[in-house]
Amino acid sequence: MLGPDNIPELPALLSRIDGGEPPIARTEFDLDRPSFLSSSAEHAGVTAFVTTMKGCDERCTYCIVPTTRGAERYRPADEILDECTRLARAGVREITLLGQTVNSWYEPGQKPQSRLSASGSAFAALVRAIVEAAPTLARIRYTSPHPRHLTPSLVEAHAELPQLCAHLHLPVQSGSDRVLRRMSRRYSAAEYLDRVRALQAARPGLTLSTDVIVGFPGETDEDFEDTLALTRAAGFVAAFGFKYSPRPNTPSLALEDDVPEAVKDARLARFFEVVAAQQQAHLATLVGHEVEVLVEGPSRGGVPGRFAGRSERHEIVHVDVPAGVDPTGHLVRAKVRAAYKHSLAADLSSAPLDAMRVAPR
Repeated sequence: MLGPDNIPELPALLSRIDGGEPPIARTEFDLDRPSFLSSSAEHAGVTAFVTTMKGCDERCTYCIVPTTRGAERYRPADEILDECTRLARAGVREITLLGQTVNSWYEPGQKPQSRLSASGSAFAALVRAIVEAAPTLARIRYTSPHPRHLTPSLVEAHAELPQLCAHLHLPVQSGSDRVLRRMSRRYSAAEYLDRVRALQAARPGLTLSTDVIVGFPGETDEDFEDTLALTRAAGFVAAFGFKYSPRPNTPSLALEDDVPEAVKDARLARFFEVVAAQQQAHLATLVGHEVEVLVEGPSRGGVPGRFAGRSERHEIVHVDVPAGVDPTGHLVRAKVRAAYKHSLAADLSSAPLDAMRVAPR
Protein backbone atom coordinates (compact mmCIF):
# COMPACT_ATOMS: atom_id res chain seq x y z
CA MET A 1 0.00 0.00 0.00
CA LEU A 2 1.42 3.35 -1.11
CA GLY A 3 0.87 6.93 -0.13
CA PRO A 4 1.15 9.51 -2.93
CA ASP A 5 4.66 10.55 -1.86
CA ASN A 6 5.89 6.95 -2.08
CA ILE A 7 4.95 6.25 -5.70
CA PRO A 8 8.60 6.57 -6.89
CA GLU A 9 9.48 3.69 -4.52
CA LEU A 10 7.12 1.27 -6.29
CA PRO A 11 9.74 -0.63 -8.38
CA ALA A 12 11.95 -1.24 -5.35
CA LEU A 13 8.97 -2.27 -3.21
CA LEU A 14 7.82 -4.74 -5.85
CA SER A 15 11.31 -6.26 -5.89
CA ARG A 16 11.16 -6.70 -2.13
CA ILE A 17 7.79 -8.44 -2.42
CA ASP A 18 9.20 -10.67 -5.15
CA GLY A 19 12.00 -11.51 -2.73
CA GLY A 20 9.53 -12.89 -0.22
CA GLU A 21 8.87 -9.96 2.11
CA PRO A 22 5.44 -9.74 3.73
CA PRO A 23 2.96 -7.04 2.63
CA ILE A 24 4.40 -3.53 2.81
CA ALA A 25 2.70 -0.26 3.73
CA ARG A 26 4.55 2.94 2.79
CA THR A 27 2.61 6.08 3.63
CA GLU A 28 5.34 8.49 4.68
CA PHE A 29 5.33 12.19 3.74
CA ASP A 30 8.50 13.54 2.10
CA LEU A 31 8.43 16.70 4.22
CA ASP A 32 12.19 17.13 4.55
CA ARG A 33 13.20 16.36 0.96
CA PRO A 34 10.07 16.52 -1.19
CA SER A 35 10.11 14.94 -4.62
CA PHE A 36 7.65 15.49 -7.46
CA LEU A 37 6.49 13.21 -10.23
CA SER A 38 7.36 14.40 -13.73
CA SER A 39 5.54 13.98 -17.03
CA SER A 40 7.41 11.96 -19.63
CA ALA A 41 8.41 13.99 -22.67
CA GLU A 42 8.98 10.71 -24.53
CA HIS A 43 5.28 9.85 -24.36
CA ALA A 44 3.95 13.41 -24.45
CA GLY A 45 0.70 14.22 -26.21
CA VAL A 46 -0.98 17.48 -27.09
CA THR A 47 -1.58 18.35 -23.43
CA ALA A 48 0.34 17.59 -20.24
CA PHE A 49 0.25 18.18 -16.50
CA VAL A 50 3.11 19.70 -14.49
CA THR A 51 3.13 19.59 -10.69
CA THR A 52 4.17 22.79 -8.92
CA MET A 53 3.33 21.97 -5.30
CA LYS A 54 1.55 19.43 -3.12
CA GLY A 55 -0.08 19.28 0.27
CA CYS A 56 -2.31 21.91 1.83
CA ASP A 57 -2.08 24.36 4.72
CA GLU A 58 -5.61 25.78 4.43
CA ARG A 59 -7.25 23.53 7.05
CA CYS A 60 -10.83 23.77 5.81
CA THR A 61 -12.93 22.12 8.49
CA TYR A 62 -14.47 19.48 6.20
CA CYS A 63 -11.32 18.44 4.35
CA ILE A 64 -9.11 15.38 4.78
CA VAL A 65 -6.42 16.56 2.33
CA PRO A 66 -4.01 17.97 4.97
CA THR A 67 -4.11 14.56 6.65
CA THR A 68 -3.70 12.51 3.50
CA ARG A 69 -1.30 14.79 1.59
CA GLY A 70 0.55 16.61 4.39
CA ALA A 71 1.72 20.20 4.64
CA GLU A 72 2.40 22.32 1.57
CA ARG A 73 5.66 21.61 -0.24
CA TYR A 74 6.78 23.62 -3.25
CA ARG A 75 8.74 22.51 -6.26
CA PRO A 76 11.73 24.67 -7.24
CA ALA A 77 11.11 26.98 -10.17
CA ASP A 78 14.05 25.64 -12.16
CA GLU A 79 12.58 22.11 -12.04
CA ILE A 80 9.19 23.39 -13.19
CA LEU A 81 10.70 25.42 -16.01
CA ASP A 82 12.88 22.51 -17.11
CA GLU A 83 9.90 20.16 -17.32
CA CYS A 84 7.80 22.70 -19.19
CA THR A 85 10.54 23.34 -21.76
CA ARG A 86 11.17 19.61 -22.27
CA LEU A 87 7.48 18.99 -22.84
CA ALA A 88 7.20 21.94 -25.21
CA ARG A 89 10.18 20.67 -27.24
CA ALA A 90 8.42 17.29 -27.44
CA GLY A 91 5.39 18.93 -29.05
CA VAL A 92 3.10 19.59 -26.09
CA ARG A 93 0.92 22.62 -26.83
CA GLU A 94 -0.95 23.02 -23.54
CA ILE A 95 0.26 22.59 -19.96
CA THR A 96 -1.88 22.49 -16.82
CA LEU A 97 -0.04 23.45 -13.63
CA LEU A 98 -1.14 21.29 -10.71
CA GLY A 99 -1.33 21.73 -6.95
CA GLN A 100 -3.77 21.38 -4.07
CA THR A 101 -3.66 25.19 -3.78
CA VAL A 102 -1.64 25.78 -6.90
CA ASN A 103 -1.58 29.58 -6.75
CA SER A 104 -0.07 29.61 -3.26
CA TRP A 105 3.25 28.48 -4.79
CA TYR A 106 6.47 30.22 -3.87
CA GLU A 107 10.14 29.36 -4.28
CA PRO A 108 11.28 26.76 -1.70
CA GLY A 109 13.68 28.19 0.85
CA GLN A 110 12.17 31.65 0.72
CA LYS A 111 9.90 33.01 3.42
CA PRO A 112 6.17 32.44 2.93
CA GLN A 113 5.73 36.19 2.59
CA SER A 114 7.61 35.92 -0.72
CA ARG A 115 4.52 34.48 -2.35
CA LEU A 116 3.41 38.12 -2.25
CA SER A 117 6.62 39.91 -3.11
CA ALA A 118 7.13 43.55 -3.99
CA SER A 119 6.44 42.68 -7.62
CA GLY A 120 3.32 40.70 -6.78
CA SER A 121 2.39 37.02 -6.57
CA ALA A 122 5.22 34.51 -6.81
CA PHE A 123 2.88 32.22 -8.74
CA ALA A 124 2.13 34.95 -11.27
CA ALA A 125 5.88 35.43 -11.72
CA LEU A 126 6.26 31.68 -12.25
CA VAL A 127 3.63 31.69 -15.01
CA ARG A 128 5.41 34.56 -16.75
CA ALA A 129 8.71 32.68 -16.52
CA ILE A 130 7.12 29.61 -18.14
CA VAL A 131 5.80 31.71 -21.02
CA GLU A 132 9.27 33.12 -21.59
CA ALA A 133 11.07 29.78 -21.26
CA ALA A 134 8.67 27.79 -23.46
CA PRO A 135 7.42 30.15 -26.19
CA THR A 136 5.96 27.33 -28.31
CA LEU A 137 3.35 26.59 -25.65
CA ALA A 138 -0.01 27.78 -26.94
CA ARG A 139 -1.86 27.54 -23.64
CA ILE A 140 -1.34 27.39 -19.89
CA ARG A 141 -3.96 26.43 -17.34
CA TYR A 142 -3.72 25.87 -13.58
CA THR A 143 -5.81 23.97 -11.05
CA SER A 144 -6.99 24.16 -8.37
CA PRO A 145 -6.42 27.69 -7.14
CA HIS A 146 -7.66 29.04 -3.83
CA PRO A 147 -9.63 32.31 -3.97
CA ARG A 148 -7.43 33.81 -1.24
CA HIS A 149 -4.43 33.66 -3.58
CA LEU A 150 -6.10 35.14 -6.64
CA THR A 151 -3.92 38.22 -6.32
CA PRO A 152 -3.96 41.44 -8.36
CA SER A 153 -0.72 40.41 -10.08
CA LEU A 154 -2.25 37.07 -11.09
CA VAL A 155 -5.31 38.89 -12.44
CA GLU A 156 -2.90 41.16 -14.34
CA ALA A 157 -1.17 38.11 -15.81
CA HIS A 158 -4.52 36.92 -17.18
CA ALA A 159 -4.93 40.30 -18.87
CA GLU A 160 -1.43 40.38 -20.36
CA LEU A 161 -0.59 36.77 -21.24
CA PRO A 162 -2.63 35.32 -24.11
CA GLN A 163 -1.24 31.89 -23.22
CA LEU A 164 -3.22 31.92 -19.96
CA CYS A 165 -6.57 30.45 -20.90
CA ALA A 166 -9.81 32.40 -20.58
CA HIS A 167 -11.21 29.88 -18.10
CA LEU A 168 -10.59 29.25 -14.42
CA HIS A 169 -11.84 26.60 -12.03
CA LEU A 170 -12.17 28.54 -8.76
CA PRO A 171 -13.71 26.56 -5.87
CA VAL A 172 -16.14 28.53 -3.71
CA GLN A 173 -17.83 25.73 -1.67
CA SER A 174 -20.68 27.95 -0.42
CA GLY A 175 -22.27 31.31 -1.08
CA SER A 176 -23.24 31.83 2.57
CA ASP A 177 -20.86 33.83 4.74
CA ARG A 178 -22.04 31.95 7.82
CA VAL A 179 -21.29 28.59 6.23
CA LEU A 180 -17.98 29.83 4.81
CA ARG A 181 -16.90 30.80 8.34
CA ARG A 182 -17.88 27.35 9.64
CA MET A 183 -15.89 25.84 6.78
CA SER A 184 -12.90 28.08 7.63
CA ARG A 185 -12.57 29.22 4.02
CA ARG A 186 -11.23 32.64 5.10
CA TYR A 187 -13.08 34.78 2.57
CA SER A 188 -16.61 36.12 2.27
CA ALA A 189 -19.01 35.72 -0.64
CA ALA A 190 -18.51 39.40 -1.47
CA GLU A 191 -14.71 39.01 -1.48
CA TYR A 192 -14.99 36.00 -3.78
CA LEU A 193 -17.20 37.91 -6.21
CA ASP A 194 -14.88 40.94 -6.10
CA ARG A 195 -11.99 38.73 -7.24
CA VAL A 196 -14.16 37.12 -9.92
CA ARG A 197 -15.28 40.49 -11.28
CA ALA A 198 -11.70 41.76 -11.36
CA LEU A 199 -10.68 38.67 -13.32
CA GLN A 200 -13.59 38.97 -15.75
CA ALA A 201 -12.86 42.66 -16.28
CA ALA A 202 -9.21 41.90 -16.97
CA ARG A 203 -10.03 39.07 -19.40
CA PRO A 204 -13.37 39.69 -21.14
CA GLY A 205 -15.16 36.48 -22.04
CA LEU A 206 -13.44 34.45 -19.30
CA THR A 207 -15.61 31.62 -17.96
CA LEU A 208 -15.66 30.06 -14.53
CA SER A 209 -16.33 26.68 -13.01
CA THR A 210 -16.35 25.84 -9.32
CA ASP A 211 -16.79 23.34 -6.47
CA VAL A 212 -19.75 23.51 -4.09
CA ILE A 213 -20.68 21.48 -1.00
CA VAL A 214 -24.36 21.37 -0.05
CA GLY A 215 -25.75 20.28 3.29
CA PHE A 216 -22.79 21.36 5.39
CA PRO A 217 -23.67 21.10 9.11
CA GLY A 218 -26.04 23.91 10.03
CA GLU A 219 -26.78 24.94 6.42
CA THR A 220 -30.27 26.45 6.31
CA ASP A 221 -32.56 27.04 3.36
CA GLU A 222 -31.44 30.68 3.43
CA ASP A 223 -27.77 29.65 3.35
CA PHE A 224 -28.43 27.45 0.33
CA GLU A 225 -30.31 30.25 -1.44
CA ASP A 226 -27.20 32.41 -0.90
CA THR A 227 -25.20 29.73 -2.73
CA LEU A 228 -27.62 29.81 -5.65
CA ALA A 229 -27.45 33.61 -5.71
CA LEU A 230 -23.64 33.53 -5.87
CA THR A 231 -23.80 30.85 -8.58
CA ARG A 232 -25.94 33.16 -10.71
CA ALA A 233 -23.83 36.24 -9.93
CA ALA A 234 -20.57 34.51 -10.88
CA GLY A 235 -22.16 32.89 -13.93
CA PHE A 236 -20.55 29.47 -13.46
CA VAL A 237 -20.78 27.40 -16.65
CA ALA A 238 -19.71 24.15 -15.00
CA ALA A 239 -19.36 22.81 -11.49
CA PHE A 240 -18.54 19.87 -9.31
CA GLY A 241 -21.17 19.55 -6.59
CA PHE A 242 -21.05 17.36 -3.52
CA LYS A 243 -23.20 16.47 -0.54
CA TYR A 244 -21.40 17.00 2.75
CA SER A 245 -20.20 13.79 4.32
CA PRO A 246 -18.02 13.52 7.43
CA ARG A 247 -14.33 12.67 7.12
CA PRO A 248 -12.24 11.24 9.98
CA ASN A 249 -10.05 13.62 11.97
CA THR A 250 -11.65 16.77 10.50
CA PRO A 251 -12.89 19.65 12.69
CA SER A 252 -16.37 19.49 11.19
CA LEU A 253 -16.92 16.22 13.05
CA ALA A 254 -17.55 18.39 16.11
CA LEU A 255 -20.54 19.87 14.28
CA GLU A 256 -23.77 17.94 14.13
CA ASP A 257 -24.50 16.64 10.61
CA ASP A 258 -28.04 17.93 10.93
CA VAL A 259 -29.11 18.29 7.28
CA PRO A 260 -31.21 15.26 6.24
CA GLU A 261 -29.98 13.28 3.24
CA ALA A 262 -33.21 13.97 1.35
CA VAL A 263 -32.64 17.71 1.79
CA LYS A 264 -29.04 17.37 0.60
CA ASP A 265 -30.25 15.48 -2.46
CA ALA A 266 -32.82 18.15 -3.30
CA ARG A 267 -30.34 21.00 -2.85
CA LEU A 268 -27.70 19.31 -4.99
CA ALA A 269 -30.24 18.71 -7.75
CA ARG A 270 -31.32 22.37 -7.68
CA PHE A 271 -27.72 23.54 -7.78
CA PHE A 272 -27.00 21.37 -10.82
CA GLU A 273 -30.15 22.65 -12.53
CA VAL A 274 -28.99 26.25 -12.17
CA VAL A 275 -25.49 25.49 -13.44
CA ALA A 276 -26.79 23.39 -16.35
CA ALA A 277 -29.10 26.22 -17.44
CA GLN A 278 -26.21 28.67 -17.33
CA GLN A 279 -23.96 26.31 -19.25
CA GLN A 280 -26.53 25.72 -21.98
CA ALA A 281 -27.29 29.44 -22.26
CA HIS A 282 -23.57 30.15 -22.60
CA LEU A 283 -23.02 27.47 -25.25
CA ALA A 284 -26.02 28.74 -27.22
CA THR A 285 -24.45 32.20 -27.48
CA LEU A 286 -21.50 30.68 -29.38
CA VAL A 287 -23.54 29.24 -32.25
CA GLY A 288 -22.63 31.06 -35.47
CA HIS A 289 -19.36 32.37 -34.02
CA GLU A 290 -15.78 31.27 -34.51
CA VAL A 291 -13.80 29.71 -31.68
CA GLU A 292 -10.13 28.82 -31.49
CA VAL A 293 -9.71 25.10 -30.78
CA LEU A 294 -6.64 23.17 -29.72
CA VAL A 295 -7.35 19.79 -31.32
CA GLU A 296 -6.48 16.84 -29.10
CA GLY A 297 -7.42 13.95 -31.38
CA PRO A 298 -10.29 12.12 -33.11
CA SER A 299 -13.73 12.45 -31.50
CA ARG A 300 -15.17 9.44 -29.74
CA GLY A 301 -17.49 7.46 -31.92
CA GLY A 302 -15.15 7.10 -34.85
CA VAL A 303 -16.93 9.50 -37.22
CA PRO A 304 -14.51 10.05 -40.15
CA GLY A 305 -13.16 13.58 -40.33
CA ARG A 306 -14.41 14.55 -36.86
CA PHE A 307 -11.90 15.66 -34.23
CA ALA A 308 -12.26 16.94 -30.66
CA GLY A 309 -10.49 19.65 -28.73
CA ARG A 310 -11.10 22.51 -26.37
CA SER A 311 -11.52 26.21 -26.82
CA GLU A 312 -9.47 28.63 -24.76
CA ARG A 313 -12.50 28.83 -22.45
CA HIS A 314 -12.42 25.03 -21.99
CA GLU A 315 -15.54 24.23 -24.03
CA ILE A 316 -15.39 20.81 -25.68
CA VAL A 317 -15.59 21.34 -29.46
CA HIS A 318 -16.12 18.64 -32.10
CA VAL A 319 -14.66 19.89 -35.39
CA ASP A 320 -15.40 18.45 -38.82
CA VAL A 321 -12.43 18.71 -41.19
CA PRO A 322 -11.85 17.85 -44.88
CA ALA A 323 -10.83 14.32 -45.85
CA GLY A 324 -7.14 13.62 -45.56
CA VAL A 325 -6.57 16.21 -42.84
CA ASP A 326 -5.45 15.47 -39.26
CA PRO A 327 -5.48 18.65 -37.13
CA THR A 328 -4.29 16.95 -33.92
CA GLY A 329 -1.98 19.28 -32.03
CA HIS A 330 -2.92 22.32 -34.10
CA LEU A 331 -4.72 25.50 -33.10
CA VAL A 332 -7.57 25.94 -35.58
CA ARG A 333 -10.43 28.35 -36.09
CA ALA A 334 -13.83 26.69 -36.30
CA LYS A 335 -17.33 28.07 -36.77
CA VAL A 336 -19.86 26.71 -34.29
CA ARG A 337 -22.97 25.27 -35.95
CA ALA A 338 -24.67 23.62 -32.94
CA ALA A 339 -24.64 23.59 -29.15
CA TYR A 340 -25.22 20.34 -27.28
CA LYS A 341 -25.70 19.73 -23.57
CA HIS A 342 -22.00 19.86 -22.72
CA SER A 343 -20.20 20.54 -25.99
CA LEU A 344 -20.18 22.28 -29.36
CA ALA A 345 -20.19 21.10 -32.98
CA ALA A 346 -18.20 23.18 -35.45
CA ASP A 347 -16.79 23.26 -38.97
CA LEU A 348 -13.18 24.09 -39.73
CA SER A 349 -12.98 27.66 -40.98
CA SER A 350 -9.27 28.41 -41.07
CA ALA A 351 -6.12 26.43 -40.40
CA PRO A 352 -2.79 25.58 -42.06
CA LEU A 353 -4.25 22.70 -44.11
CA ASP A 354 -0.98 21.85 -45.86
CA ALA A 355 0.68 21.26 -42.51
CA MET A 356 -2.14 18.90 -41.50
CA ARG A 357 -2.32 16.72 -44.59
CA VAL A 358 -2.04 13.00 -43.95
CA ALA A 359 0.08 11.06 -46.43
CA PRO A 360 -2.04 8.58 -48.41
CA ARG A 361 -1.59 4.93 -47.49
